[in-house]
Amino acid sequence: MFDFHAHTGEDNSNSFISILSEEEIKAINPCSSIGRLSWLYDKIEITRIEELLRENKNLAVGEIGLDKTKGEMKDQIDDFANLLDIAKTYERTVILHSVRTNSEVLKILKERKIKKAIFHGYTSSYEEAFEIEKNGYLISLGPRSFKTRDIKKLLNLDFVLESDMKTGPIQKKTISELYLKASGIIKHDIKDKVESFRSYIWQENFYA
Repeated sequence: MFDFHAHTGEDNSNSFISILSEEEIKAINPCSSIGRLSWLYDKIEITRIEELLRENKNLAVGEIGLDKTKGEMKDQIDDFANLLDIAKTYERTVILHSVRTNSEVLKILKERKIKKAIFHGYTSSYEEAFEIEKNGYLISLGPRSFKTRDIKKLLNLDFVLESDMKTGPIQKKTISELYLKASGIIKHDIKDKVESFRSYIWQENFYA
């Protein structure tokens, strides 16, 4: 089962790895994203992110985004907007971190004319998710997503599945269980539908 959002650990195979620090850069593979969250102490410099995007044509941008639990929003928004401009310049899909900021994030994506983005770890309402899908973006559902009241309705939209864990035996078990749980809720196997969205991330020239 493919994990659409995990972190570098024991076994990075069959997982989309989010790289957020200089130390993790060595784990970059053809199935990775490079990101920066402004509130992290060991965040990657923007010039380094651009360098890595030039060197790795399949590297996505992320996770990046906004979080109302992390303090000053102006600095977050400035950083986020700069990173979106870089993603557009290098024609990359964006992996989003959004905590209590979906409407703000969606507004900035549209202003920046970003065509492909995935809201990772989605736990908000069906109505917001529907608006996200309407604009051409995806939601990514993890363990916490399945505790939300709208999970049955969310599974009727386009989505991918994630563990948001360091890779290894527990992560592999968790992502397999999510596939089974989602399939059980909507009464059919969702594996082919979900994993078909790999092309959403790496399709070239989508800003043309």
